Amino acid sequence: KGHIKNFTGKGARRMIEKVLLCIINGNEEKDDFYILEQQIQRLFMQQPSLQVEAVAFSAVPLEPRLLHFVNNIHSIFNSQMDNFGISQMTALLLPVIRQFRPDLVLACANYDTNTLLTWTASSLKAAAVTEARNIRIQGKCLCMDTAAFGGKAMATLRWEGKGPYFATVVRTLSSEQEQLQSEVRAVTIIQHSISRAESLPGIVRLAVDRQSEGKIELEQAGLILSGGRGLGKEQFELLKVLANQLGAAVGASRAVVDQGWIPQSAQVGLTGKIVSPQVYVAFGIHGAPQHVAGMAQSGCVVAVNHDPQAPIFEQADFGIVADAPELLQQILEIQQTQGGTG
Repeated sequence: KGHIKNFTGKGARRMIEKVLLCIINGNEEKDDFYILEQQIQRLFMQQPSLQVEAVAFSAVPLEPRLLHFVNNIHSIFNSQMDNFGISQMTALLLPVIRQFRPDLVLACANYDTNTLLTWTASSLKAAAVTEARNIRIQGKCLCMDTAAFGGKAMATLRWEGKGPYFATVVRTLSSEQEQLQSEVRAVTIIQHSISRAESLPGIVRLAVDRQSEGKIELEQAGLILSGGRGLGKEQFELLKVLANQLGAAVGASRAVVDQGWIPQSAQVGLTGKIVSPQVYVAFGIHGAPQHVAGMAQSGCVVAVNHDPQAPIFEQADFGIVADAPELLQQILEIQQTQGGTG
């Protein structure tokens, strides 16, 4: 990949002294804790006196879990948290930011945190970056890397001056191999009780999409079966059946989401979710740059497409030139003869 250096923006103190971690439904997303701890450890190696606190939004009481490096956790708990819109969550996050006065606000990248942190940064007229990697201090600058040109290059962003800065960090392939080495601290949980969403300014969700409830989340999946327009609308139901049999998550290209075949929560790509499964199987996906950027960190990529010139094959470890719907049907038939055991 290419590398672009020195995209500069105004807006970090001479040295990053305080970091606030933002976690949504922290009890459920254990990997989020690990990814944030990993990033904080790297910053601690550069700035040992770093002060770290966390704010956790949750619809269930926060467990007294131990986070490396964190002194205080601001627990914002409400059983109706799922009904809170981003504007409500921003209204809850801002007082914590004003009290702690962090130089950097971090969250593990997903749709909710990307939206929350960019919304909050906008209200403070501050800088925000989503899907960042390798956040570090270089001299008087705060630096981080992020994908550019549809994932074909990495851009290094640098800020000088006063924060706060907002960034969501994405998993890297090496994340699971690294071991955290740190002192263990007891965490003080500061409870923030909220009566109801309607008491906060902004928009309240009147309904919550539960279509993915009970399904494997894309960001945590080891195996993802993803479909594109070449798979066909009717075959998407078969893709879900196969995914259920194999214990896999279902992904999709932007074209499929735009057609309304599957919810946006299944979209993989720059405008969807960034994933890093052990195996990513693409059925009927052409391979647009924005989609490739979302699955480029996969351990092994298997592509199925009838067009031997489809760009997706350039990213594939294994390529199958075949009619995607027909091959999917054949795989299901084999599954049935084996009792659906995979």
